[in-house]
Amino acid sequence: MHILTMDELQEKLSTAFETYDNLLIQEEIVGDEIRFLVVKGQVLVAIHRIPATVTGDGQQSIQQLIDQENAENEHRGTGYQKPLSFIEVDDELLSYIDKQKLDLDSTPRD
Repeated sequence: MHILTMDELQEKLSTAFETYDNLLIQEEIVGDEIRFLVVKGQVLVAIHRIPATVTGDGQQSIQQLIDQENAENEHRGTGYQKPLSFIEVDDELLSYIDKQKLDLDSTPRD
């Protein structure tokens, strides 16, 4: 979530506890995210998670770029039917682009 301040942490926790009874909080470590499923000491599955991205072209808004990526990338779908999930516009995405002084109507060059 890339939380930078205590106020932001408190806000995120308050929002999360509206939906969930239990939370796991971990220190953010910058780098690749790889998740392993280990059963009885054996690694059954490893997944390299890659954050969703769009690249600006100086003409389309971030929302348009997201819509285009979701419509045209045949590898995107729902659940685990496809290798990549659809890019969802949620609070986490909005917070992420806001930290870059952007919003869904912004038109990035790259």
